[in-house]
Parts: sequence; structure tokens; C-alpha cells
Amino acid sequence: MRMHRRFLYSLFIPIVIGLVISGCRGSRSGTAPATLSSLAGLSGLVLSSGPLSPAFAGGTAEYTCQVLHPVASVTVTPTASDERAVITVNGDPVDSGTASGPIDLQFGPNTITILVTAEDGATTEAYTITVTRNAPSSDANLSGLVLSSRQLSPIFTENTIGYTCKLPRSVASITVTPTASDGHAVIRVNGTPVPSGQASASMALSMGSNSIEILVTAEDGATSKTYTVTAGRYNSLQTWVSGSSAKNQPGSYGEKGIASETNVPGAHYYSTQCQDSSGNFWLFGGFGGDSTGSFGHLNDLWKFDGTQWTWISGSNLAFQLGSYGVKGVPSGTNVPGARGETISWMDSSGNFWVFGGFVVGPAGYIGLFNDLWKFDGTQWTWVSGSNAATQWGSYGVKGIADPTNVPGARMEGVAWIDSHDNLWLFGGFGWDAVGGLGRLNDLWKFDGTQWTWVSGSNLVEPPGNYGIKGVAAESNIPGGRANGIAWVDSHDNPWLFGGSGCDSAGSVGSLNDLWNFDGTQWTWVSGSNLRNQAGVYGEQGVASETNVPGGCMGHVSWIDSHDNLWLSGGQGWDSTGDSGFLNSLWKFDGAQWTWVAGSNMSDQPGSYGVKGVASETNIPGARENAIGWTDSNDNIWLFGGLGPDSSGAFGYFNDLWKFEM
Repeated sequence: MRMHRRFLYSLFIPIVIGLVISGCRGSRSGTAPATLSSLAGLSGLVLSSGPLSPAFAGGTAEYTCQVLHPVASVTVTPTASDERAVITVNGDPVDSGTASGPIDLQFGPNTITILVTAEDGATTEAYTITVTRNAPSSDANLSGLVLSSRQLSPIFTENTIGYTCKLPRSVASITVTPTASDGHAVIRVNGTPVPSGQASASMALSMGSNSIEILVTAEDGATSKTYTVTAGRYNSLQTWVSGSSAKNQPGSYGEKGIASETNVPGAHYYSTQCQDSSGNFWLFGGFGGDSTGSFGHLNDLWKFDGTQWTWISGSNLAFQLGSYGVKGVPSGTNVPGARGETISWMDSSGNFWVFGGFVVGPAGYIGLFNDLWKFDGTQWTWVSGSNAATQWGSYGVKGIADPTNVPGARMEGVAWIDSHDNLWLFGGFGWDAVGGLGRLNDLWKFDGTQWTWVSGSNLVEPPGNYGIKGVAAESNIPGGRANGIAWVDSHDNPWLFGGSGCDSAGSVGSLNDLWNFDGTQWTWVSGSNLRNQAGVYGEQGVASETNVPGGCMGHVSWIDSHDNLWLSGGQGWDSTGDSGFLNSLWKFDGAQWTWVAGSNMSDQPGSYGVKGVASETNIPGARENAIGWTDSNDNIWLFGGLGPDSSGAFGYFNDLWKFEM
């Protein structure tokens, strides 16, 4: 035990002595304790709901930030340059690098103060953030409003709340695309929410007036604004597109080959037309006004692209002679003579064809011709027939093509082209196989090289053999006729209606019989087998088995993409049994007729309205021997003819109309 104690003392005493000596040395030198830090800056500052402006920098003490009104509070995360510094946010301590507690925000500016106290307890540095909380927007305006099928009237502006649009019967529904000025506004279309900038659900339209309400509620939930669109749906809308509302206008030709807004054909009557694969409308010849205002037969060729007219070929003066050249050889100097009551068509290669009519020949003699021409876009070629008037028909054997076959000279025939580019020609007023002059019912086919006599008689004035309505038969055949109309449907079946011709009793008058040809046999489909029948109109816009146009000639025809047959105008019999010029528009759907627009009385003047503005009250005046076509949207176009103008005075027209159905 004594040895153990001695050992412990031997260890403890040197340690104590060392500590005493060390303390004595320090006391003698006078060294002070370590100095406390005076660094009071921040090395980082982050706000929970938005970037600071300007971006954080250690030497910048003041910042701003804007937040949307739903942001009711924020936190601040300050990081001290010296971790021993003390930080308070709005007086509350916050550890460096740690988020503060939530700081409530009032609408408008809110000041947040971050105070940094250095370790020495004396040095401080203050930072401020002004956080502006936006109040809810009271913007209940639209910046855009678009309809699926029509432009609004007037053109949209955010301060205009009432709009109208007019729609044809074919538009059975519509969508609305509203765009809010403030993306936080809520939009409802007829009570149904619609996201800004997106189309509404399709809304069915009844006939007549339809009201569409677009309610915009601002972000504040209290401010709102209602826009209203009144969409009128009508049986038809007509637009006066081009030309004059007055009769007997001269042509404005411009430069050949150059389209222009100022170009417009003069008044044209008994012209011929066709449509190419691009939807361009082609107009050739007729009787009308040339560039000097003189009236006579014309050989001007025009193209309309849906907006502007272009004078393509021929002369801008009336009564021009034909220059035939060599048959079968195209030439820049070739050109058909001025003519009217001719027929034309366009093949799938874009070649424009013209046959016969009442023609100014190469010697200046005016008569009936059977010359066939082709225009390839640059040059004319005399293809077939004679360059002299009064040619009889060379029929050959029925059903057999032959190079010597050729229809006799004629005018006012009808024609169509099938899907194989075969031309079909029916009837007209002209010369038969033995020199008889009158109405014909011969059906011909031209395959691009040779003619074939397919059906009908080779003599003039044959009566119609109607058979049983709706039943095809080999013995059925329409009577001889001129100035009727024809269509061809998507199945290559031609349809024939009316004209001045021979009924089942052989009497001549205005006909209203509708026929269909299946390539072999004729079928009497609708109308009467007797001449001069009054029209049965029924209720406008409503199809009926009893409806039928009256006997008529010189009308214009179209066919739409649904194989509906359309006809308008002509000279014929109205609903009261009076004969005169007509402006009624009819549709045949394969089974029933519908009176679509215009009057059921004859000799009505036109109601033009404002050029370029569609209206259900606009309507072309009564007229005969106008021309027309349909576009890719099944709109119907009508040009020219003879009838009463807007004042009721009779004359020739150059007005262009568009019907939207």
C-alpha cells in the first residue's frame, strides 16, 4: 500500500508543477482572448413564391417580388455569410439556411425585413423584400371570338358584345371558340364551361334565328360580361359577287392572260360554260356586250378563279370570224368564230371543248354549225365537223363509231361528259339526216376521235315515248327538244329536264319532264308527258312528292357532291299558269323536288343588296339562258342571262351570284 501511494504522488506532482509554470508564463506575456466576428451579411436569400428582383447579391439590400392573388403567404430562407451570426425575419429568429415560418400577405405591397446580427452582437445588416400580392383580376373581356362556319358581323372587337352571322340550311351545327383577355377568367357558352382558346361542343341550329351566349366571369368572381351571337340559319343565302345590277353592261377585259379585280365580262346571254379540276369556271361566247359596248355574238374565253376574272382567248369585239386552220392541227392563229347557243365541256386533261351553235363563220355568214373545237390552254384545234353552216347529220349505223359520223349543225343542245372523258350530246334545234330543220332527240357519244349515234331519231320533231313513269324500257325516248338542261351524276348516269320540245302527243311547247339514261335505256322519272304545265311549288324549303317545276326552257343547271340536281330560272310557267321569266331555284334529290329560293311568280326583278354580303333576302332577278356551276363547298354560282334588272327593266346581265345552301 505505501509503495502504491508513492507511485501516484510521483505522477501527480510533476503535472501540477507544469500547469503552474505555464500559467505564470502566460501572465507574464499579456496575450488577450480571441476577437468575435463582425460579419453580418447574407450569402443567400430565397423567397418561396417567386424570384427576387434584382437577383440576390450580397451587396444589395432591397428586393421586390410579385405574386398572384392566390398566394396568401410566403416563407423566407436566409443564409448567413457567417454561420455564427443571428438572423431574424420580421423580428422572429430564423436559423441560417432554414425557412422562416409563413408570413401572411395582404393584397398590395408587403414589406419583409431580414436583420442579420454579427457574432460580436454590435454589427448588423438589414435586408428588405417588398412582396406585392396582386388582387384578383376584374378583366372579363374576350380577346377573340371565332365561329366554325362563318365570320362574325361586325368583325370582333373586345368592346362589341353583339354579333350576327348568317348560315345556309346545309350548316346544321356550329362551334364557338372564345379566347379570354385574362387567362384566369372563366368562360361559359350557353351555360357550359369552355376553356379559353378552345372550341365549344357542337351546337345544333334550328331554322331561323339561334342565340348563343358567351358569359365571361373575371378572376375576382364578381365581374362578368356577356357576348351574344345571333346565328340565323336559312334555306339559302345569296351573295351578289361581281358585275352590275343594271342591264346591258360592256366588258372590262384588261390584259389578256392577266387576272384583275377590275376585269369582268360584259353582259352575256346564251353563253356556254364548264369547270376544270381545280374549280376554275370557264365562260365562252354568247350574245352580249363587247369592250366598246356594242352588242353581238362573241368568241371571248374567260376564266374565273373564285375571286377574279381573266380574259384568256378570243376577241374583245363582237362578230369575229372564225379562223379554222388545218383540221387536227393546233395553231396560235386558230380561233372559233363568235357564237351563241353552243355547248362546251372540260376533259380530265384540262382541255376545253366547244361544239356548234349559232356561229359567225369564216366568211362572215351567221348560221348553225357542227364544228368541234379543242383549246389546250394555249392554242385552238379544229377537231371535227365543217367550217361551213347548214350541215346535215351523218348518222351511220346506230351504236357503231365511224370516222364519217358527225352530228348535224345545231344550237341549244345539251351535253355532259362521263368519267371516261366521253362527250354525250343530246338534241337541240338543227339539221337532221335528210335536211329537215327542227327539234332533235338524237343522242351522240364522242370518244375524243369518233362520233357514235347512240339513241333517238335521225329526223326532226319526233314525239316523246314516255312509257310508265319510273320504269326503264328500250322503247322509251324523250321527244325532240332544244334549250333544255342536263346533268351527269357520280354513276355516269345523265339526267335530262325540260326545254322547248315535243310532248307525247307531238305538240310543241315548254316541257317539265325529267329523264334518266342508264347507258342503254331511258326512264321517265318526274313531271308531265304534256307541254306547258304550271309549276307546283308547295312550301319553300320542304320536299314533296307533288312538287314539280313548271314547263320551262333556257334554265341553268348544276349537280352537287350528293348527286342532288339543281335548276334555276328559265322562261316558263309559274305557279299560277302564267308564262314568263322565272327566278325560282329548285332541288331534286332523286325522288322529290324542293322549291328552295326565289319566287313562284314570273318576271320578278332582282334584289341585290350589298355586293359581297350574303343575305337571305338577296335574289337574282328572273332570267333565261344564264350559266352556272358549283364549287368544292357545294355553293352554286350563277352568271348573266336575259331578264328584268333591279329596276324591272329587261335586258342582258353580267351579274355574278353565289348561292349557299
